[in-house]
Amino acid sequence: MLHQNGLYRIIHFGDSHIQADKLTSEIRSRFQKEGRNGGSGIIFPYSLCGSFGPSGVQSKVLGKYTYATQLKNPSALPIGLMGYTISLSKESKIIMQFDDKFQGKLSKSITIWVQSLIDSTHLLLDANWELTSRKNLGKGIYTYTYESKNIQNQISIQSKSNSAFWGLEFNFNSGISYQQNGLVGAQFTHLIKYDEDVIIQLKEIKPDLIIFSYGTNEAYDNIDSKYYFEKVSQFINLLKTQLPNTSILITNAPDTRSGGRTPSSQIIVNETLKKVSLQCQTAYFDLNTAMGGWGSLYNWQKKGFVLNDQLHFNKEGAKVLGQLITYAIFSSAGIGNVSTQEELRKSISSSLCSASEEIVKHNEGVVEPIKTESTELKNKHKKPSKKTKIYVVKKGDNLYKIAKKTGSTIKNLKTKNSISSDEKIYPGQKLKY
Repeated sequence: MLHQNGLYRIIHFGDSHIQADKLTSEIRSRFQKEGRNGGSGIIFPYSLCGSFGPSGVQSKVLGKYTYATQLKNPSALPIGLMGYTISLSKESKIIMQFDDKFQGKLSKSITIWVQSLIDSTHLLLDANWELTSRKNLGKGIYTYTYESKNIQNQISIQSKSNSAFWGLEFNFNSGISYQQNGLVGAQFTHLIKYDEDVIIQLKEIKPDLIIFSYGTNEAYDNIDSKYYFEKVSQFINLLKTQLPNTSILITNAPDTRSGGRTPSSQIIVNETLKKVSLQCQTAYFDLNTAMGGWGSLYNWQKKGFVLNDQLHFNKEGAKVLGQLITYAIFSSAGIGNVSTQEELRKSISSSLCSASEEIVKHNEGVVEPIKTESTELKNKHKKPSKKTKIYVVKKGDNLYKIAKKTGSTIKNLKTKNSISSDEKIYPGQKLKY
């Protein structure tokens, strides 16, 4: 459920599908339409690392610098949740300029993330900015918060000591902040290798929802599913301990091919991710099944949704993937009104020209299908129940427990009893099921 006031923070981890910010920009825009624009979280200048993004940002460094990623890090540097680090030599200056194509939102307050082996003044900004706070979070990870009287579309950051730049964030007090943490070529275990650095940042940010979208790159390797399950489940359980108020959603890998190669471990990886989700009691979304299942990539390619490499989706294809994820979250969590969810469903159906997708999620170990057009059409041929049944709410009940007791679903209970997303039930209340 989205906060009525304040800032609701979402962080989305993944591989190149996420770093491209095509899929995540669709999800971000849908969420922010429901709860106002709270920015795009930490922004990293990927172009300085020989990669791509974010759009609308021109970045350069005056002076010497090197970079490393969670995949390529010969010096074993600490690396945070963005998956990249830029090491700046003393007096080097990093400049980030934001133009009209920037899909985020600018503000008069910024936070800069820095990592350094020495505790000193690491940064110097121009006279437009006033330093308002500096935090040492441990392991050499620092945040610097600056305020300006006017919004600045160019920010120059000078390094006063040998330090590493981890990103910049425009700060907001309300709305939906949707941050993408994509890394080209990444696997879930690459992130887990840096769990201490990542968790230090996450504990400072306190996200309301974390989404993990890995599996594509694992699918092309010979994977030890037992090892993969143990590492990922240990990490998820650690997150749940360190961030008890944060919800977690795991999505699996979409159907892809890489230059015609079939991902031999795709089914194993996706089944393992589902097993992790069940074991750790997180929410789960079967994106692969939602897009049509094994072999569906060829249908997506015919519709013009896939790039020539057969591994990545173009803007239109990524938009549909984003809509599938958004629809699953909105439907499950009761976000948005009925017309919002219906508009999303129709958009997906018209894009895919069929409704063969079966969207599933689970919570507290229970897998529950969410109705889409396909399941609704199937259910039209079922005989209606002879009698509407009534359940009397008992002390300690919630919709999940009632759905389990009655064999119903949370969505069905809400629909039949006109229960809104923020409405509470009470003992003695009679519910139809």
